[in-house]
Amino acid sequence: MKRVIIAAFASAVIMFVWGFLWWAVSPFPHMALKSVPNEARWLNSVRQDIPESGVYIFPWMPEDHSDATAQEAFLQLHKTGPIGMVFVRSKGFDPMAPSVMLSGFLHFLLSTIMVGFLLKSCLSSMNTYFKRCGFVMGFGLCATFFCHLSLPVWFHHDWSFWLVEAAYGCTAWSWAAFVMAAIIKPPESNQG
Repeated sequence: MKRVIIAAFASAVIMFVWGFLWWAVSPFPHMALKSVPNEARWLNSVRQDIPESGVYIFPWMPEDHSDATAQEAFLQLHKTGPIGMVFVRSKGFDPMAPSVMLSGFLHFLLSTIMVGFLLKSCLSSMNTYFKRCGFVMGFGLCATFFCHLSLPVWFHHDWSFWLVEAAYGCTAWSWAAFVMAAIIKPPESNQG
């Protein structure tokens, strides 16, 4: 268990640093994100029209599925566009606040602890560094693919942002894999 915790902590540190480099230093996020034209006017409209934090989708699908007229109107609005999903937090916050950084680090730490225990449970068949590294990378690839690429598939979000997000997830888990595979390993007598 000690090795899992050490590997998870070291991996979380590397993922945290990589996250800073990816999102704050590299050009990738700016290649996929777009600013809102007339931002001040748009923000005022959001403050007035969407006062409560939440996830908003438009056009809104009628809750009564038996209402054929409402369903047809929804389908026409959806086909005509625009369609979208807006994530609103009504109260702002400091994106660089220590609490935000700590929450982000804890997210990485809990994620790497879970994967560390999964890796530990498979050690009997993971007798080489490359097998262990591949296991963690494979987990990261599957988790990233499932979580991030479902939104452009099902909700038709623009692919560019989610591909950048997926690339970040895969590379972050690759860094974690290099560390975890080196620290979480079977006893010396079982290694090939």
